Amino acid sequence: MNKLVAVKEGSAVGVQSEAAAIFSMIERVAAQPEVPVERVEQLFRLYTQMDAERARRSFRSAFAKMQPALPAVERKGKSHNGKSARWEDIAEVCMPVLAAHGFGLSFRLADSGQAKINVTCILSHEDGHSEECSHPFPYDTSGGKNAIQSIGSAKTYGQRYTATALLGIATRDEDDDGKAAGDAFSVDTISDDQFKVLAELIKETNSTVEAFCEHIKVASLSDILASKFDAARGILLTKKKKLAEKKKMSEQVPA
Repeated sequence: MNKLVAVKEGSAVGVQSEAAAIFSMIERVAAQPEVPVERVEQLFRLYTQMDAERARRSFRSAFAKMQPALPAVERKGKSHNGKSARWEDIAEVCMPVLAAHGFGLSFRLADSGQAKINVTCILSHEDGHSEECSHPFPYDTSGGKNAIQSIGSAKTYGQRYTATALLGIATRDEDDDGKAAGDAFSVDTISDDQFKVLAELIKETNSTVEAFCEHIKVASLSDILASKFDAARGILLTKKKKLAEKKKMSEQVPA
């Protein structure tokens, strides 16, 4: 017996089928000798833009689901500013979460001159889109390090700095377990100012309070925990950015 399979709009299978259909159309158009080459090139550029936008949407959707699962990292290392999270500890707790959501983290290193190394952290998603965070770091000559050690220390610091910035990872002291647990179970809800921020973003994204509350599983906007404000705001900012990019894409589509 044949089975009918409903493909949910926006799913990976649906998006891939849509992309394949568009590319197939371009192939058919290109096979017609009367069609100018310029028209085919124009269609292919449009396809490339649409595929890039699809990859960006997939990236941001996956990131929004993944970020709340990233744990706070204990500050076990020492630096001239005090205690800090070590790169090996960040990698140990975060890499499995990234992999489970289709992400990979890599680094690109370059000598930026003036005794500095430029560290670029690259967050890549399985659907093809990637985002970067880059910054130059001075060689760490503290503690009598030799030339190789000073570069290695700067590289490690750069990896830690760029990765935490790109992923939005929180850090805490090793002896802060009780406070962290208390924060996790805090019953404090968002302030009036935070309520206004979320309400304005909901309006700007053409959403409704009811739909947003249903999405994040709360009875009302005022019931959102203060500890969850950043996550709720991040969801709305992501949607706002998507809408702006979608509008820009529609304006670029040839008549």
